[in-house]
Amino acid sequence: MTYVAFDLDNTLGYFETVGPLAYFFSPEFLSNVEERVGNRLQLSSALIAKLADVRKNFALSLLKHPELLKKVLRPNIDVLIKPILKAKRSKPVTVIIYSNTGNSFSTHLAKALIETKFKCPGLFSLIADVFHPLRAPETTPATPGENGFLNPEKTVPVLMRLLQEGARRQTRGFQRYAPIHPESVAFVDDRTPIHRIAEAVPHGLTYIKPSPFAPKQTTQRRDILALALEAMDGAGLLSNDEYLASGICHRRIGNKVIRGFPDLFSYVWEAMNESHIRPRTWVDDTFTLESQMRGFFAEG
Repeated sequence: MTYVAFDLDNTLGYFETVGPLAYFFSPEFLSNVEERVGNRLQLSSALIAKLADVRKNFALSLLKHPELLKKVLRPNIDVLIKPILKAKRSKPVTVIIYSNTGNSFSTHLAKALIETKFKCPGLFSLIADVFHPLRAPETTPATPGENGFLNPEKTVPVLMRLLQEGARRQTRGFQRYAPIHPESVAFVDDRTPIHRIAEAVPHGLTYIKPSPFAPKQTTQRRDILALALEAMDGAGLLSNDEYLASGICHRRIGNKVIRGFPDLFSYVWEAMNESHIRPRTWVDDTFTLESQMRGFFAEG
């Protein structure tokens, strides 16, 4: 078995712009500790299903607009994904997303975009955002940074445990928690400074550090928002009485009180324009990534 763990933001793509759309059609924030108090949490199964359809249709819409998709997925995403798909033809490969984001909508959107674009359903067997229970050893001692978000150090023991769980899910429980040797693992993360996972490099782990992808967004924000609203309107969400009266449209987000969809719309638009990641010029690292991925699978 060979294993690959991907970071999300700036590694697989740039999800700062699309992340706030979670407030529109993802119920995840209604159950987060930060937003639980004072919110109406009960959503019918019909509305939950409708929200899932909207998220799916939004992802499909993005894939039909390459001029917008290229502002979300990194331009050379193929040199990271295609070697995995080639390797999977001859041996089992477990692939996970291991991210410090607290926005599970973004991680699942990345999964949907990549698996649909490359026609590889089920490629990612595990998504571990910052709230994943297996990350407790990393997140429990961590404190929020200046931006108010947790950004815990990623560690070798947690990485190995996540990969074991990913393999178990991939094999539907057939593979038990067998020890994982570092030489069979590739860890892909753009962060500077690098994570402590680099401690395992002398033992054979492959640490791949892509050029950070954080493009400047101009009119793309407006166009991406329009796609989201089209998906919502197409599903009848904008005229759905339960949705408009639910805790999604009536809640407190931090210090902001949301009283209806117009307030929610304003909040989401402001959040889309408030990036926590400084835009930077992307350095084309296609040759380097291609070489590193080829070398890993040749040795893995």
